[in-house]
Amino acid sequence: MDEVRRDAGFAIGKSDEANCCFVSQIAPAFEITGVTVVSRLIIRTVALALSFAFIFPHIAGFSFSGEFLPDALIYALLFAVTSAVVDVIAYIALAVVGVATLGLALIVIWPLRLLLWWGLAAYQLILLAQIFPEHMSVSGWQPALLAGLVVMAIKFVSAKVLEEKKS
Repeated sequence: MDEVRRDAGFAIGKSDEANCCFVSQIAPAFEITGVTVVSRLIIRTVALALSFAFIFPHIAGFSFSGEFLPDALIYALLFAVTSAVVDVIAYIALAVVGVATLGLALIVIWPLRLLLWWGLAAYQLILLAQIFPEHMSVSGWQPALLAGLVVMAIKFVSAKVLEEKKS
């Protein structure tokens, strides 16, 4: 019989290890430990709420007129949840493109993924401002891209903090 190893709550046979490693390289967002996902969501939500209330209004062309509690926290939670869903969908799309092109497209796409996530964050901020114009407005792509850099930094720092705690 195949030797079976437990990884993130799933039984993985020797024949599946190569596929598992490929997926873990392509999609680190697929960690199945509930504590990590919840901790990451909480850290990102609080950091995003602080950004909505105190950092984003200092960007020319970006305005937020709500209070920290509850407005910024609600918008940050909404943004963090939709961002997590969009990240998973984007990782799945990258995996499908990688498999469909036998990995050749990943040579181009993988280095450009930071630009992809930066653009997605900026676009999400623009959409959030259009959905809730009473509390937030973004006057164009330049302020959205600057705010997207802040969002990317928050995602990077929260992932690294949780990675260090895990070690």
